[in-house]
Amino acid sequence: MARYTFPARLLLGFLFAASGISKLLLPVEEFAAVVQIYELLPPALIFPFAKILPWLELLLGVYLFLGYATRLSSAGLGILSASFIIALGINLLRGTPLGECGCFGKALSLSPLQALGLDMLLLGLAILIYKNPPRTLSLDHLLKRNQSR
Repeated sequence: MARYTFPARLLLGFLFAASGISKLLLPVEEFAAVVQIYELLPPALIFPFAKILPWLELLLGVYLFLGYATRLSSAGLGILSASFIIALGINLLRGTPLGECGCFGKALSLSPLQALGLDMLLLGLAILIYKNPPRTLSLDHLLKRNQSR
């Protein structure tokens, strides 16, 4: 499974970075409106969450794509993926009419079931990467090699 770590790292990092960027290109109020539909956060936390999440996705996605702080960034993205699975699952069980998930802003429209499937795949990739951190082709490896000189 370790041989799949590099492409998994690139894919997971790219998808989360793209998701963060797509949300950052919109007014924060638009993403806050999507978050509000899920009815999982107290109203006072919706706007701060909508401001912070895209930056977190972008930062962790770029870190993972570059292979920097790989275990930490894969763990963070795994936690985000798991939380998205829970949020989608709760709302699917409630029968909430989500329309689309809001995962990629306006860049890509996914149904809640499509998003749930994607998030499960992303969680699996995050676990794979966490368990098999890169040994080459990463900033972690490069920095470790330079420290040992």
